[in-house]
Amino acid sequence: GIVEIEYNAKSGELKVFAADDSSHPFVTAAFGPCATAPEFSQLPVDGRQGNRSLFIVPEDQIGYHLALVPGEPFVFLQPVVDQRDSCSLERIMLPQLYTSADSAVAFGTFGIAPAGDNPGSYSFMALVQPQTRHGVVSGWLTQERGSGLVFSGEKTTPYLQPALDYGKWTPTATTPLEIFVFADFRDARPGLERYAELIARDLDIVLPPQPAYYCTWHHARASDEEQILENAVFIDSTLKPYGLEVIQIDDHWQAGLLSNGPAKNFMQHRADGPYPSGMAKTATAIGALGLVPGIWYMPFTGNTDDPFFSDKHYLFARHNGAPFRTRWGGDCFDLSHPKTLDYVQRVAGRLTEEWGYGYLKMDGLWTGLVARHVYINTGYVEDEYGAVELFNKRKTPVEAYRDGLKAIRRAAGEEVFLSGCNAAQNMRTLGASFGLLDAMRVGADNAPSWQRFLRGVFSGSNLYFLHKRIWYNDPDPVHVGEKVPLGQAQALVSWTALSGQIHGSSESYSDLSAERLNLLKKSMPAHDAVSRPVDLFERQIPAIWLVSDSLSQPMRFVLGLFNWQQRDSLKLNVRLNDLGLDGTYYCYDYWQQKRLENFSDSVGITLPPASCRILALRRVVDYPVVISTSRHVTQGMIDIRREDWSVAGTCLCGQSELVANTPYKLLIALPADSTRWRVRNIMTEPALPVSFELEGQVLRAEFYSAQQQLVEWRIEF
Repeated sequence: GIVEIEYNAKSGELKVFAADDSSHPFVTAAFGPCATAPEFSQLPVDGRQGNRSLFIVPEDQIGYHLALVPGEPFVFLQPVVDQRDSCSLERIMLPQLYTSADSAVAFGTFGIAPAGDNPGSYSFMALVQPQTRHGVVSGWLTQERGSGLVFSGEKTTPYLQPALDYGKWTPTATTPLEIFVFADFRDARPGLERYAELIARDLDIVLPPQPAYYCTWHHARASDEEQILENAVFIDSTLKPYGLEVIQIDDHWQAGLLSNGPAKNFMQHRADGPYPSGMAKTATAIGALGLVPGIWYMPFTGNTDDPFFSDKHYLFARHNGAPFRTRWGGDCFDLSHPKTLDYVQRVAGRLTEEWGYGYLKMDGLWTGLVARHVYINTGYVEDEYGAVELFNKRKTPVEAYRDGLKAIRRAAGEEVFLSGCNAAQNMRTLGASFGLLDAMRVGADNAPSWQRFLRGVFSGSNLYFLHKRIWYNDPDPVHVGEKVPLGQAQALVSWTALSGQIHGSSESYSDLSAERLNLLKKSMPAHDAVSRPVDLFERQIPAIWLVSDSLSQPMRFVLGLFNWQQRDSLKLNVRLNDLGLDGTYYCYDYWQQKRLENFSDSVGITLPPASCRILALRRVVDYPVVISTSRHVTQGMIDIRREDWSVAGTCLCGQSELVANTPYKLLIALPADSTRWRVRNIMTEPALPVSFELEGQVLRAEFYSAQQQLVEWRIEF
C-alpha cells in the first residue's frame, strides 16, 4: 500500500511507483533481460517477517533481490554474486537508478551539489528538489563486509548509482552482498531520519545516556595530574549540576616513539610526562568526584620503528612486503589476524578494566580499514582501500575493522562509552562503524576561530539524521573564552544546544568570566525534542533550525537563525509554512531577552556577521502560557516537566527542574486583553523565595532554590 515494483523480465526494465501515483514511476532502472525466470522468495536478511522478494538474474550473472517490507516505504535491493569463477570482487557497481526529480540537487556527505557534478557520497545520498524538499532518499542498510558508496549523475534525468568496495575479497560460494534501500519522500528530511531508524533497527542499536564532556586538548594538550584535578573539582561544584560529567585526557599522556603523528604505545604512560604517578591514579581521583574519567588513544595503529613494537610486527598489515604506513596514522594494524585482535583487546582492557576509564575517545579509526589518510574527507576520494591483502583472505577490510571494534567492546564492557574520532579523516569509517560506537566525531578538528568552528557545524548538519539514532554526533568542542567574540560564542553554543548534539568544551573553567561560563551552563544538557535544519537542501550550512517539543500543549518550538558568514550580514525571511506551522505565535528572543511581535505569516530578520537569533515560539491561546525560561537555550524543553491551565480558568501551574543557587525565571505571555489579567498569588512547593513583575503582556516570575530539585509552581490570576 506504500510502494509498488514493476519488472519486465523480457526488457529488463524496472519501474518503482508510489502506490498513490501509479502513472509516474519515481525510479526507473535497466537491469537487463532475465537469464532465467524470475522467482518470488523471502529477502535473506535477519528475521524480517512478511517481506516479499523478487529474485532476478540478469545476463551478467549478478543476481538481485528486489524486496518490499510491510510498513516500509523503502525498496530493498540486494545483489547476489555467483563465485564459481573465484574472481576478486573489488568494486561492484549496481544499475543506475533514474529519478523523476527535476532541478534536483544531490545531498550526501559532501553537503549539497549538482546531481551531475559531485564527487560521490559515503553510505547514503538523496536527490532532492530544494524548494519543495521532495526527493528520493537512498543508502546502504548493511555494511558488514562491503564499504558502501553512492554516486550520482545526470543524463535525461538525475540518477543514483550505488557501489560496493570489497578490496581483494574473493567469496568462495554464491553470496548475498550488502542491502541498498531507496524510497520517495515528500520531505526528504524525515526520509533521511527513517533511513537512520531502519539501520538502528537492523543493528538493534540501543544508545546509553548522552554525555557532555570536558576535553583537555584545546587549552592544555594532555593537561597534567594536578591541573586536571583542579579543573575536575571546579566542574564538580559548578558545571556538573548543568550536565557536564566526563573529563577526557587527550594526546601526549602515552609512551612510545614520537614519529609520523602521535606516540603509539598505549599500554604505558610516559614516565617523564604529565602523569608520572600513572593513569589509574588520576582516573580514580576523577571517579571519586562522581565524574567519568575518559582517555584518548589510537586503537588500530603503531610504529614499527618503535622498540616497543620490535617483537610485535605480526600486528601490522603489509603492502609489497612493508608495513602499510599512512600520514599521521603510522603503521596500520591487520585486524584479520587473531594475535592483532588479542593485542587490541588487551590495550582496551588495560585502559578500562585496569586503569578505570569509562569513556574512550578512539582516534585514527581509518587505520583499522588499512586505507590512506584523506583528511579532510567529505565526498568520495581514492584512498587505496583494498590495496593490502589481509592475513585472513576471507575477511574484507570492513569486516576486519568491525571485528576490531567488537574486540574493544568485549574488553571494555557495555558500561564504557565508546566515541569514534573522526569520520572526516576517512569517511569510509562512517558506515563501517554503524552499530559499534556510541558517538562519532563527525567533523574535522575545530579551534577557537570562526572558520574552524564551521567544520563541525557543516558535518553535524549534513549528518544530523544519524544523531540519537545510529550514535550521538560529536561536532567537537564549543569555545567560549574571551578570545572568541561574544556573538560567535553565543552562536556556537546555541547551534550545539538546538541541534542537540554532544556538548564538549575545552577550557580552564575557573579562568572564565561569569558571562562566558554562563554560555556553557545555558547550553547543557542535550534536549530530547525533535530538531531539524529547515534549509538543509538550500545552503551548504543550514541557517535555520527548528526544535519541536510535542510533550507540551500548546507545543513548544524554538527557532534558531544563524549567519555563518564572517563578514557579511544575512537577510532571512522565514515563513511559518516553511516551518510546517500555521496560526499565530508568541515570539521571544532568548539572547536579547525581549518579546517580539507575534509571528503569524513570516518574519524578516537581518543577522550581523557571525551571529544568531534564538526565538521561542508558542501558539497564541486565550489563556497565559510560558513562552521562555532562563535555564536553557531551548527555553523550557529541558526544565519544564509539566504546564497546565486549570479548567476553572484562573490558574497556571507546572513543574520545573531548578539548579541549585541559580535564579530561575519563567516568562509568561498574557492574552491580548492583558488589562484584565492580574496576578493574585504565586506559590511554590516546596516554598521558595518568589518575585514577579508585569511588563506589558509579559509576566516575569523568578524563583530561587539552594538545592537542585523539582519544584511545583502555581500562579493564580
